[in-house]
Amino acid sequence: MLINISDVWKDASKIHAKYVEDAIDDATITSPHLKHLLDRKREVIVRGKPAQLRQLIHFADGLLSLCDEAEYNLFKTECETVFNYPKFRNKRELGYKGWDAYKLCQKSPYVLCPYCQQNFAFTVIGEDNNSFRPTLDHFYSKARYPYLAITLYNLVPCCHVCNSFLKGEVNFFHRQHLHPLEDKESLHFCFDEIEYLNIQKSDGKRYEVNLRPAVGEKAFNSAKLFLLPERYAIHSAMLNTFIENMQIYDEVKTEFLKDTFGISRLFTERSALNFDIDNYQNELLGKVKKDLYEQLRGN
Repeated sequence: MLINISDVWKDASKIHAKYVEDAIDDATITSPHLKHLLDRKREVIVRGKPAQLRQLIHFADGLLSLCDEAEYNLFKTECETVFNYPKFRNKRELGYKGWDAYKLCQKSPYVLCPYCQQNFAFTVIGEDNNSFRPTLDHFYSKARYPYLAITLYNLVPCCHVCNSFLKGEVNFFHRQHLHPLEDKESLHFCFDEIEYLNIQKSDGKRYEVNLRPAVGEKAFNSAKLFLLPERYAIHSAMLNTFIENMQIYDEVKTEFLKDTFGISRLFTERSALNFDIDNYQNELLGKVKKDLYEQLRGN
């Protein structure tokens, strides 16, 4: 995880909570273990944030440790019926008025995958049912924790590469990773200015921006799992150009151009760098550019 998107579902929380509430209320439940879980933890299943979901998993694991095989199978089958993710994710006909994964993803203000910030993760609803949306990563696996299959803060909009090719069935509860809906941005990029200048003297050699050594188990695991150092090395040419543009940009000369031509918007640092640090979360490679910008500008 490179960027924090903890407010991603701010505009969806009320309507999604009602969807989950209705799913529970409309269900016929015979599993005593699921009944007990809902009696004790219904509010967390409906509205719980990531820290509460971890507590819920501990509680449910203790509850289910008392199950025999038949009881567990009944619990899991009824969870899959009540918290029916395939029903929620399926594409509906144009004009569908209910709530589904497409309408949820439309509420996201972000357009990039928070795990890598290299791939797009946005929603388009077109005519003739031609639509697409981000994949929704179940941060805590719906296969292992089926009662969290449609819990809002267990759903992370992300790209297919990170969700299916890289994360797959890795258990984020047992092996902790950074959570885009909870954790601070703790993976950072940097470059050695002296080494960079020496490389500039050579012919045709590019400097590679580095991911700083991850601090903490979650950061280390995330950087390794999502292949962040390897993936960002591919963009060395683009990042070298960004660094060069920052060095070229001259505020004194820019002020002169502003005064001479009277068109300030053409000579801003933002336009010169083609980078808006205030919106870095929605810019391709925005996190690495933010880190490089702050290093060079001494922020």
